[in-house]
Amino acid sequence: MSISFKKSPQSSVGIEWELALVSKETGELVNAAPEILPQLKAQWQGNPEAIFTKELLQNTVELVTSPHPSVKSAVAQLREMAELLIRVCDEHDIAPFGGGCHPFSKWHEQKITAEPRYQEFATHHAWWGRNMLIWGVHTHVGVAKRENAVAIMNSLLTYQPYLIGISASSPFWNLENTGYVSNRTMIFQQLPSAGIPPEMHTWEEFEQTITDLRRAKVLEEINEARWDIRPAPHVGTVEVRTCDGATNLKKISATTALTQCLVESVNRKINSAETPRKLHPLVIIENKWRAARFGLEANVLTDNHGTEAPLSELLKSLCKELEPIAAELNCQSEMTYVAELAETKENNSTRQIMSYNREIAAGAQPLAALQTVVKELTQQMRDSILG
Repeated sequence: MSISFKKSPQSSVGIEWELALVSKETGELVNAAPEILPQLKAQWQGNPEAIFTKELLQNTVELVTSPHPSVKSAVAQLREMAELLIRVCDEHDIAPFGGGCHPFSKWHEQKITAEPRYQEFATHHAWWGRNMLIWGVHTHVGVAKRENAVAIMNSLLTYQPYLIGISASSPFWNLENTGYVSNRTMIFQQLPSAGIPPEMHTWEEFEQTITDLRRAKVLEEINEARWDIRPAPHVGTVEVRTCDGATNLKKISATTALTQCLVESVNRKINSAETPRKLHPLVIIENKWRAARFGLEANVLTDNHGTEAPLSELLKSLCKELEPIAAELNCQSEMTYVAELAETKENNSTRQIMSYNREIAAGAQPLAALQTVVKELTQQMRDSILG
């Protein structure tokens, strides 16, 4: 099976932002997407390539930008889209929620989007499929040569813990503190088509893998290979699907800039016949788990021989290494923020836990404490969009 790869400007950027819809009063998830999506599409006056779209559950709206030459222009468009979303949500007394998991809503109260592929997904994956109360940010970065796409994917898997660490925003699930800063990471990989991609080294091996999976009826379309990082042939990119849902635009700017700089760095190494950094698959899996569990406080493996180092220190060094590329791509300020996050070791999960503990210490019950967390997250998003 030959898979065509659309021509795409090297290191161009597109962003997909999954957002939940919650009640302003209770913080509960609301199955309101079928009502608000037609309004969003009718009122959107921006680039027609930027779209509002449905997802598996009726409590979710996804904002998808058009391709952009820079992080700044992509995020500026995302802001316009989010402004419209907030205005439309206000009419329904609901709010967009940007966490990676919802802290207390029940999966069985959520409605599946009325479309055959979503209904089939929920039926086929049963309990785990219905439990996907998770939201993420996906970043597409343009790759000029399809021959480089698989090597870039493989190399970026070694940097996955950095992206998990700075984007983590899902510590709570079903009224409990899970002990993971990114519980979304652990939930999503339960699907057989998700998680770390199978090992492959060339574009031809990628084509053969997709062919074999389709023949075995593991998937019907390429986009059903829901790997953490994957080639996206239809748009000519490598798509990084690692990051938790973002609670504000500044965090999206940071994760997008880091992703863009990494893709550009690896691509240059490939073009100059250097061997990009790559770790053993079991080391990649272990590092992914450590980042989901401990975030930027994690110690991760730096080679295939058991050498460890603090993730935060490695991220600071990486930011320094990427400074020349960040300058060329005009995302220095965004990468400066990434370095600041590495220094403080802070992510949104740590803030949510602090807020929850504060409410519990003041005498609140767990549900009330988590309702406060949700309200703070929706307000944080609103402030970052509307100023």
